[in-house]
Amino acid sequence: ENTIFAIILDFTRPWTFMDQLSQWADVIFDINKNLFLNLPVSKQNQMRRKIEEHFKLYKNPNKTEEPATSTGEEQKTDEESKEDEMREALKQMDLEDGILNVNLGVHIMIIC
Repeated sequence: ENTIFAIILDFTRPWTFMDQLSQWADVIFDINKNLFLNLPVSKQNQMRRKIEEHFKLYKNPNKTEEPATSTGEEQKTDEESKEDEMREALKQMDLEDGILNVNLGVHIMIIC
């Protein structure tokens, strides 16, 4: 549950990035498969849902959001309520094709 895999790419040979990613993805898949099989199915599903929600709710940290113009507590509550509704709606949506085709239930960080 509290696991992250890190793949560090060799920048001395950038033309091999895809081969490196493929090789390490296979290693991660094999390791994770063995660890995952030791967990109850309910825990496996919970971990996969958590990763899927992370993808659905991701916000680009470089994207600036418009500052809130509200000054009243009631408006702030309305905005928070709308945001909660949006988060719940996003959780129910399906991911687009090609996104998260294989969900291992853990995060993978690629370091370049």
